[in-house]
Amino acid sequence: MDLARKRYPALTHYLERLEAAYGSDTVLHPIEDIDHMETIIKGLNLADPMLNLHLDKMQADDSPEQIRESVLAKTLEAELRLEPRQRASNGWREIIHDTGHSIAMGVQCSRSSNDVSILVIDSGSADREVTKKWRGVVQAIAPDIQAKLGPSVSPVRLRVQFFAINTQRSQEGSSIFALSAAKKMASDRAIRGLQDLTLQMMATGQYKEGVYRADERKAAQFLPPSLYKHATSKRVLDAYVAERARGALFRVMGRPDGKVNKKGQTLVERYAAHEIQRRERPVDYNVPLLCTYSNSYEAKRIDLIWTALAALTHPRQA
Repeated sequence: MDLARKRYPALTHYLERLEAAYGSDTVLHPIEDIDHMETIIKGLNLADPMLNLHLDKMQADDSPEQIRESVLAKTLEAELRLEPRQRASNGWREIIHDTGHSIAMGVQCSRSSNDVSILVIDSGSADREVTKKWRGVVQAIAPDIQAKLGPSVSPVRLRVQFFAINTQRSQEGSSIFALSAAKKMASDRAIRGLQDLTLQMMATGQYKEGVYRADERKAAQFLPPSLYKHATSKRVLDAYVAERARGALFRVMGRPDGKVNKKGQTLVERYAAHEIQRRERPVDYNVPLLCTYSNSYEAKRIDLIWTALAALTHPRQA
């Protein structure tokens, strides 16, 4: 820890304040996740090279010219310039920080065509406006890359699947939810399988390019339990488990909430282990309200920063 304090004093000080707040069952104000995001991502990539995570400050309301300068556009162009068989088999991940809110994105390119599957996970809720915004992103990027690659190559087709899973209760947790989701995108076979299936369906014409938004119910049908580990709301978890239980596949496989950690806990069991009650004073009320929720994401924030600092100060030897 002494080496971390010397090399990364700001992040180490932030970690110590987070630990003190968590130990006293209070919430640290302000939350500074985004201020340290580049350092945290650097450390997490060192800890797990397969993560291949980037920070992208692209705004959905950016102009087409600005979008074409984003990390997504530049990385996608570089990947599609490669021969299909040379492309990364596991794609890459991004944290997109847009007007105070962070979301996770996983990108997977086909290894036989120029089809691209983009999976977006938002820990909040989303309205129909998000579809319009992401269509603008696709329309800014795809034709531009196509023009640069030339008319002789196969069509550049992007399919964005946007899942708003409503696992987060406040703005201050979005960066940690996004980091956790990005890590699961890299490691969870179910999510990687969803990307592979999307590309297969695009190749056979069963899926089309474009932007598709899934509501909370539809997200539950497609996404694995690992993405719901840090859900703050018991209602959201109950709805997720109920929706999964309706699927024939999960009636065969067993419990629809699944085991989500090394302790063998299911989603509901994990929630119960982290359930707390805190008094909070909403803006519209003078009397504090007693709120019940899971603070699992607060522990995850500390864990991710510890992991990043450990990798930054004691990197793996090649």
